[in-house]
Amino acid sequence: MLPRNLAGENSQPLFHAQELAEGVPTVAGMAMLCSRSLAGFGNEPPQEPAAMPELWREALVILVAAQERGLIELRGQADSFDSSQRLIAVAVEKDQDKRIVFRSKGDPAWTMSYVEGFRQLCRHGLVVHQFGREFVLSGTGFRLGRTLNASEFADELQLAIEQEM
Repeated sequence: MLPRNLAGENSQPLFHAQELAEGVPTVAGMAMLCSRSLAGFGNEPPQEPAAMPELWREALVILVAAQERGLIELRGQADSFDSSQRLIAVAVEKDQDKRIVFRSKGDPAWTMSYVEGFRQLCRHGLVVHQFGREFVLSGTGFRLGRTLNASEFADELQLAIEQEM
């Protein structure tokens, strides 16, 4: 829980207002999960896709969407009038010109279920933090993603928003 004054023990702010407006605590939390998994804290990520833990369907959909390029971002628009646009959402780069964003204007729970799916991928070592808001599938993440049949996840993939980059 964030303290009321957003300051740590030495009275310095944990996050500045601009960082809070850009979702830095959430991005930093996901990056820390990736880092801990990469360093071998907690559960060691399995090396074989068959040995993977049970993942939510949303996590599997993200793996399918990212199985070719592997690039994933956490995106939100802090200054948007539309509250659904302000939610942090998972965005997957499909090619150099397109990305798909797992965001629903009328269903924030759907959007956040994909954020939770992404958290599972971080926790299990299937994603590595690169820098800023950008993440990439790990080698194990690519291997597992490429074992999944995209046609089995077509309904979910069609609900994601396609954007030009």
